[in-house]
Amino acid sequence: MTRAVSYLFFFGSLFFLLAIVMPQIITEMAVHAPAEETQKRQKSCIFLLLGPPSSGHGVLIVKLARVLHIPHVSPDGLLFKILNETSGMRQKAQEYLTNHQCLPNYFIMEMLEQYLKESTESSESSGCFLDNIPSNIEQAIELTNMLPDNCRLVPIYLAMPDEAVILQEGGRLICKQCGTVYHSVISPPEELMTCDNCLTSLTQREDDTKEVVQKRLKKWHTEIDPILSHFRKEGTLKEIKATGSFDSIFSEIKEYCIEQLYPEQYQ
Repeated sequence: MTRAVSYLFFFGSLFFLLAIVMPQIITEMAVHAPAEETQKRQKSCIFLLLGPPSSGHGVLIVKLARVLHIPHVSPDGLLFKILNETSGMRQKAQEYLTNHQCLPNYFIMEMLEQYLKESTESSESSGCFLDNIPSNIEQAIELTNMLPDNCRLVPIYLAMPDEAVILQEGGRLICKQCGTVYHSVISPPEELMTCDNCLTSLTQREDDTKEVVQKRLKKWHTEIDPILSHFRKEGTLKEIKATGSFDSIFSEIKEYCIEQLYPEQYQ
């Protein structure tokens, strides 16, 4: 009888341990396990938005950064950050400003490299939107080579035919009296070259003429086409047509950015 009671107590205790205690221990171990062991950290996305004049890429970057809660980074912003620090780069930055010199490529990329290293150290960092970086092929190549291991480039090109750029940029009309902006083709005034609001004669800025726009567009192609070719060869360039409405273009870019930020949800 005593032996039977002992066996009963032993197997009862074993059952309690396996059925009740062990699941709780396993659960606690899973909850407190380091995140690095349960899931690999997603790389931070460094978004580049490239587009010709009048494609709206500047406005799009600002809105996308705000909606997606990702920092908007530009050369001016990096310079302001450096000037408010005590690093060795501050003195060099002040020298460029004092001498009214344009920031050289190497200095812009040094500022950016420092920013990326600092900002992406945190596991909470999603990345950033780069504005006006890269602005030439040298910066594009250096950006590709210096990117931290925990980051990846996501270049996006707003494709727009030259004819559409010239049409949009070359037909702008302005009323100097009330500031209303018209377009000779897209949104013309009711009466030729006359403001609908104050009946003042409309004018066209010198840099809005067709000839000036063509020169500006040619310069843009000279600087940006090599960058686009570079990212095409890398196989990372995403092209989005920029000929629709602003809202439709914004929605398409935003959806693509979300896919890049959270790829596991789209697999």
